Amino acid sequence: MQSTVLMISGWSYGAGALAPLAQRLPGHMDSISLSAEEVLTSDRMDRFLRDDRQYMLVGWSMGGMLALHWLARQPNLFKAMVLVGSTAKFSSGDGHHDGVPKSRLRAMSLGLQRDPTDVLARFDRLAAEPHPVHPSVTEWRQANEPSTDLDAKQRDESLAAGLRFLSSSDFRPLLATVTVPTLILHGEDDEVIPARAATEMAHRIKDSHLEFRAQIGHDLPVRDPTWVAERIEQFWTSDEADGNTD
Repeated sequence: MQSTVLMISGWSYGAGALAPLAQRLPGHMDSISLSAEEVLTSDRMDRFLRDDRQYMLVGWSMGGMLALHWLARQPNLFKAMVLVGSTAKFSSGDGHHDGVPKSRLRAMSLGLQRDPTDVLARFDRLAAEPHPVHPSVTEWRQANEPSTDLDAKQRDESLAAGLRFLSSSDFRPLLATVTVPTLILHGEDDEVIPARAATEMAHRIKDSHLEFRAQIGHDLPVRDPTWVAERIEQFWTSDEADGNTD
């Protein structure tokens, strides 16, 4: 049975933000990249999944939360999972103290109605800490600027849906049910999702391995796609050697 790396981006970044990572995967690893928003608000995920394949799920940030959702929904299709800069619960509350306050997410939603460019710029700066915004992010934002009012409205609606998902979702109960090999990669200096969230997921997912990248924050797959690709390849190779695919 053939295997494919299925990658889901973080909030607002689009599938194109994962292109540098996809390009650094070895040629024998087929990959598909999707944006978090299209996975959340469309049927594109269903249209890509095939019963004659198995998939390694790679989710960055919100994409990691969606990966947990889809693993629980269709466990037989997925052979392994990689969570990059992600968490099982993004918002604070219900005993979770390391999340983002829901009031901040509501403020971002209101900001999307007034000045979405400012909201995205602020988020890019926070994700890039402790560095300046990566040039590839700036270039991607400029290349994907909506060309019509309708495009802008659709983009802002999908971004708002993503913020509602981040505010309301809690996948912590799913962590103990994960049975596939799981690799967790996280930037030590992540200002969006603290490193403690990665440690907590590693404790709760039985068959998991955690690695931190020093001096990098939330934009890990953009800032150092080579490091991420190397670890995905090593994980893929060890998973194949363990006989987890036909």
